[in-house]
Amino acid sequence: MATDWMYQNYPETTKDKQTEYNPLSESNLDWTLVRLPLVDRTNG
Repeated sequence: MATDWMYQNYPETTKDKQTEYNPLSESNLDWTLVRLPLVDRTNG
């Protein structure tokens, strides 16, 4: 449900995150992907 909401409200950034994830998930590398859980643009 949260993923659907993100795609509906933030389609570009959600797509970017998926694009970032795909090659890692398909590789044989031992990897960790770290992302910010929330970016508050009102404080910037």
